[in-house]
Amino acid sequence: MALIPHRSFRLEDIDPLPLLWALMEMRKKQPAPTAVKEITKNVWVSETTLQHRPAFMPLATSVLACAAQMVEGRLKVANMWGNLAAAGARIGSHNHLNTGKRVNLVTCVFFLTEGGALCLSEEKDGAQVWIVPAAPKKLVIFDSGMFHAVPLHIGPEDRGTVVVDVCLDVQAGAGRWKGRRDHRADVAKSGVRGLPGRGRCTVDQVLALFKDVL
Repeated sequence: MALIPHRSFRLEDIDPLPLLWALMEMRKKQPAPTAVKEITKNVWVSETTLQHRPAFMPLATSVLACAAQMVEGRLKVANMWGNLAAAGARIGSHNHLNTGKRVNLVTCVFFLTEGGALCLSEEKDGAQVWIVPAAPKKLVIFDSGMFHAVPLHIGPEDRGTVVVDVCLDVQAGAGRWKGRRDHRADVAKSGVRGLPGRGRCTVDQVLALFKDVL
């Protein structure tokens, strides 16, 4: 039997409504999406630094605590943003393994509203798909290398989520990968443990996996 490649948590201490309202207020000030892509059709996307806004700081802290149950090492929030999906919205299959030169370990989705689902697969448009139903206060954490998609939203209310990418908290340049020698030491000291399905990786294996962004 294959391992389920995700874990779900329920964050009882996080109220989704103030976060949803905060995103709606941000959308009023910046109506156009920050990134217009085909995979995020009809989806408003906020700035990617919500972890620095006071309203979202408790969520960022809770997400890191949950991620620490899946990955060992010094972790930090790489990116944190909100999605507001209108009727007719969909998000195509993609992954978050790296954003620029920052390599992510796990991706976390916190649902603010009812309805919809998250579809996970090990390959883009893969035949084996895990479907995770949405529910307020539910946090889903999965390997950033996994592909995921969101099916068509038929509305009428906006569907809201907050997405968090978690990476290693390295000392070299605010968490960015600077050089092979430096990051060999950083990865070794961090004690990264592989996620289900990825196994435990040696330092050389991690560097080989991420060679394209080093």
